[in-house]
Amino acid sequence: MSDMASVGTIEVGMLRETFPEWCIFCASGTWWATRGGLQVWTGPRSLLVRVISTSDLTALAERLCLQEWLDGLDEEALAAVYRGAQMGTRH
Repeated sequence: MSDMASVGTIEVGMLRETFPEWCIFCASGTWWATRGGLQVWTGPRSLLVRVISTSDLTALAERLCLQEWLDGLDEEALAAVYRGAQMGTRH
């Protein structure tokens, strides 16, 4: 059982309260979360996304939690995560 499943049912109102900086909605069967600001497309700050889409609320909650963690990192720590992600994509 995943950690998210153990917390009970995820509801859209709960996500909106927890992540007030995100606009959370469902369109055509897909859950979306959007926020303002400029998207950076390269480098460590590219990890700080402005749009998330998933097929269900549990996946959206997980992605929003990840973004909150990334948002809280200082520049050096964010760069370290980015370097680690880059190393993981090389074969």
